[in-house]
Amino acid sequence: MAENQYITPTKENPVFKAHCSDFGYIEQEYYKSWEIRTKELWLIGNTFSTNLTDAIVRLHEFIKSYEPATSKTKYEIFFFDGNIDKYGNSKEIKVYSITEANARKWKLK
Repeated sequence: MAENQYITPTKENPVFKAHCSDFGYIEQEYYKSWEIRTKELWLIGNTFSTNLTDAIVRLHEFIKSYEPATSKTKYEIFFFDGNIDKYGNSKEIKVYSITEANARKWKLK
């Protein structure tokens, strides 16, 4: 991927990541990659969406198509604004969560 195709997450332009408890981050349908570069660090990751509304809509679409799910499967969306902790990990804030059981209850499937 060319350097200009990366998004740099900031407080004004955060990125959202989606996670499934069965296997980890949902990356097969990512929007664009993000990167953070400092003198000591270079982090790259995949972006699920660039706004919360689209992230929730896309996650619900994923839930509809995810067949191996059990009633205990949990889906989450995380907000990332480019902040890194002292260990070099991205600081993410969970902003949305739904279980497979609730998705079925609310007829998302």
